[in-house]
Amino acid sequence: MNEDELETLIREVSEQLGQLTARPEKSLSREERKRKVLLQARGAALDRIKQAKEKGSLNQEVRACLDYALLTEYGEKHPLLMNFMKSQIGLWGF
Repeated sequence: MNEDELETLIREVSEQLGQLTARPEKSLSREERKRKVLLQARGAALDRIKQAKEKGSLNQEVRACLDYALLTEYGEKHPLLMNFMKSQIGLWGF
């Protein structure tokens, strides 16, 4: 993932998160709260990728990329499977 792709993804996630939180007069439904937490986690993973790139730490960058990929792929539909896969990847040493 290059710098331009990373910045684009960070911008998209922050825009989606902004749309969810733009309606303070209306409380969020259960699905919207779940989506908000997932978007916050994806944003945090993207920030970790950016920080790892700046530090030059390949190991941290790979771990953050794996976290982002798992959040994107399994976060909404299979959160239990996502957490299981993260724990298994942790055993591999990433």
